[in-house]
Amino acid sequence: AAVAVEKARADVAAEEKKQRELQSKFSEHKQLQDKNLAQLDAVKKAREATAAMSQIDITRRALVQDEADLQTAEQRVRSMRDQLVARELVLEEIDDRVRETRAGTAEEREKIVQEMTEARAKRDAAAREVSPRLLTAYDRLRRRGRGTPLAQIRGGSCGACNTVIPMQRRNLIISGHAIE
Repeated sequence: AAVAVEKARADVAAEEKKQRELQSKFSEHKQLQDKNLAQLDAVKKAREATAAMSQIDITRRALVQDEADLQTAEQRVRSMRDQLVARELVLEEIDDRVRETRAGTAEEREKIVQEMTEARAKRDAAAREVSPRLLTAYDRLRRRGRGTPLAQIRGGSCGACNTVIPMQRRNLIISGHAIE
């Protein structure tokens, strides 16, 4: 939307420049028409009068064409300005929605940060009760991200990787004397 507004502004500026050029051209033709009318008044011979009249006709046609072009340019500028205003309104509306969304997102972020802080505190409290060797192994497995670092025994094998656990180790794990 911002790019569309900038493009519309540039288009309006370019069209206004064309309009100014047309206005300048119209003024030049107007001056030329006045000059030709003055020459017609100063003419004494019929041949010179005919030439002056043809010059007046040429400049009159140019003035009519310039005036039509000028009106068309004014209509285009008006239309482009209306489009610019509409695009600016759309941009304002989008900005308002973005501000509202950001405010809501900031509130959600604060809640999440608070929940994470509470979860970390809870984890740290629970981690104090676990042996450092076991905690290090758990953290290493968790950082790898290949699944859950903890898994239950299912039918004699690991619930995460389905590796069969020997009977003696399985009994130690189930009794709570060992963690593998």
